[in-house]
Amino acid sequence: MGFFFMKRRVIAFIDGFNLYHSIANLADNSLKWLDIVKLVNRSLSSNDELIKVCYFTALLDDINKRNRHQNYIRALETLHVEVHYGRFRLSSKRSIDKGWVKVLEEKETDVNIAIQMIRLAFQDQYDQAVLISADSDQVPTLKLITTELGKEVRLLLPPNSKADELKTVSTVFERLTRDKIESCKLPIEIELSSGKKIKKPLEW
Repeated sequence: MGFFFMKRRVIAFIDGFNLYHSIANLADNSLKWLDIVKLVNRSLSSNDELIKVCYFTALLDDINKRNRHQNYIRALETLHVEVHYGRFRLSSKRSIDKGWVKVLEEKETDVNIAIQMIRLAFQDQYDQAVLISADSDQVPTLKLITTELGKEVRLLLPPNSKADELKTVSTVFERLTRDKIESCKLPIEIELSSGKKIKKPLEW
């Protein structure tokens, strides 16, 4: 009699701007044109099955940045990435040298990630969650998922991120290196289902 082994079901949850800003600090804009599905798969084993990738982001009002971002999202959607949107809000913050200044703050993304991770765990849709983020606000989420809902969490830390608290509540963690990101770039040109083609931006 043979033995049948079930593969471990994996869903990835990606904090888009957390990853983006970490990559931006590497000072190589070509790395921003990133295949996040390939990136997640590179961290998995042959016993894992990636069944969904959830990407969390928000759109800026600046038309050039918005268009570049939307092109990138269209590229991800050809890979069947599920996109969840937050929003930006203009807030006032006190600066040491400039007094009160207006700043854009991304809102709802951390909450959206937490809700999706917990909801899908509660529905038993995955055995392991992959989280790409260094946001310590997700510590309670990871604690709940691992201790109360019995799921594993694989933390993939963006480049140059510490996230010591997140590491302590994850089942396993790995740091995303520049070389790994470099090996997971999207093709320069991508054809959409409509037949339209989109290209990697010449500048960011």
